[in-house]
Amino acid sequence: MITLASLTPWTAPFARARAQFDTHAMHMRRVWSHRADVAFLSAWLIGVAAFVGLAVWCSHRYALPLDIRLTQWVQRLDRYPVADRVFGAVNNLGEFQFIAGVLLFSFIWLLLRGLRFEALTIAGTGALHYVQLAVRDLVHRPFDLQNPPWFNDALPQLRQWPGPDGFPSGHVFGEVAVYGLIFAYAHRAIPLRPLAWLVRAFCIAEIALGGPARMYTGAHWPSDVLGAALLALLYLALAWRLDRAITHVRGLADDHRHSVPRRSQTRPAVARGAPKTS
Repeated sequence: MITLASLTPWTAPFARARAQFDTHAMHMRRVWSHRADVAFLSAWLIGVAAFVGLAVWCSHRYALPLDIRLTQWVQRLDRYPVADRVFGAVNNLGEFQFIAGVLLFSFIWLLLRGLRFEALTIAGTGALHYVQLAVRDLVHRPFDLQNPPWFNDALPQLRQWPGPDGFPSGHVFGEVAVYGLIFAYAHRAIPLRPLAWLVRAFCIAEIALGGPARMYTGAHWPSDVLGAALLALLYLALAWRLDRAITHVRGLADDHRHSVPRRSQTRPAVARGAPKTS
């Protein structure tokens, strides 16, 4: 096997040692990259299994453990006058029409900035929305309309009970997926740093309050929120992994572009008055 150290003359011991170190570091980077790929794939498959397991569990229970307790705690925030305004605004920003508008605007803006991979990743959330709808059609929580849970005195009473067909939440999925990608790409797409950080702060607030806002209105259980966030995070994880690869390729292309001299610079200079050779 020919290494960098093999190409270094023995007359330069320090250069040979440095070459051996560079070769060892190159091998270690390859091993580490392989292990990181295996670890990422294992974690991603565990996330898929967790999402499938949660979906199956929800299909057998109207409310999972702690669903009622957590929803009751969030709905009790109505004693604060600001809760209605805050959660109402968050729910409006998570509506399908608003999310679709943000997605379309972000897609066009990223294309104009020359970020084609980022634009395709944003557009992919629109396609994944149909996966979320398909899962919702498959998961039906058991619900007895003749004996609804709000007539059961043994259960804590809620201001509004969620429906049986809410897994996973569409609002929360759109918020985590779209606003999560905007948070990741804001520093690339927005030249003004203060504006980029303002957009990122907005994305964090919307993602953090999106789930409680759906529980506050009684639209979804916490398990619906968790399932939607988990589905969105699976997509974000793939986008992050591909983004690392694309960023590496872009870095190599930039290095190659700067390392190759221009043709005019490499052309040998001809002395004035020198005869041309045929």
